[in-house]
Amino acid sequence: MKAPRYALTLLATLSLSTVGLSKPEFLEQLEKLPQMEPAKRAKAEGCSLCHTNPPRRNAFGRAVHDAMEAAGKEEVNAALLAALADGDADGDGVSNGEEFRQDSLPSDPASKPGQPDAISPPLRRGGIAGARAVDDVPGAPNETPQEPEPEEEEQGEMIPDHRFHPAIVHFPIALFLFGALLDWQGSKRKNSVWREAGWLALAAGTIMTIPAMATGWAAYLANGYGWEGDAFRHLVMGHIAFLLMVGTTLMRRQRTPESIPYWALLALAAVAVGVTGHLGSILVFG
Repeated sequence: MKAPRYALTLLATLSLSTVGLSKPEFLEQLEKLPQMEPAKRAKAEGCSLCHTNPPRRNAFGRAVHDAMEAAGKEEVNAALLAALADGDADGDGVSNGEEFRQDSLPSDPASKPGQPDAISPPLRRGGIAGARAVDDVPGAPNETPQEPEPEEEEQGEMIPDHRFHPAIVHFPIALFLFGALLDWQGSKRKNSVWREAGWLALAAGTIMTIPAMATGWAAYLANGYGWEGDAFRHLVMGHIAFLLMVGTTLMRRQRTPESIPYWALLALAAVAVGVTGHLGSILVFG
């Protein structure tokens, strides 16, 4: 029994390492744009170029987000960044394009061409959403950051754009897939305890999918996704997976789970849940 335990521990460690080292697809696309070629400091900022504490955006991040919404784009490209070149997101008197060309930060009023950053990156990341707070740091120049609108900031703080969908959806996914595994292994091993645990996990996963779908719909409508693209495919596949989960759970409730149709439906539902999760990950990581 030790070998399987070691294998599971290693698999869990590798999975957590992958999550910790993963890089959003959006950031990779941004770094490859020609305007970013001379912007070494902007690349070094990583997510902090557009965010203070994700998903909260600083002034430059909000400018990028607004430009993407106005253009109906789901990813940043050279044309979109060029459209922002003449703007001055951080209000320091230097355009965004010039800051990229001169290797300073368009999201920090204390960072200007020819000047070293007045604030180290760790301190910048702890600021408010908006242009980074420089007044609280000793020795920083007395410049007034561009403040966000209070109502927008409070709403973003209390109700994020994702409407808590990512915080809820992983629970029913894990319950249902683990329940399917327990039910299958319990059947192979003739273990009634595993079978009962599998049934409870399947039922709980199906029930918990209801609030997951509700928050998913709320996020879909709040972000203005159209009826095409990755988000739409994720939405459609989520409904298909839910119907298969309900059918599987109802069939399992009849206490006749040894039939071939049941195992086929269970396998199909598990695959549908996995595919739905994969399509959801594309929205985050590409």
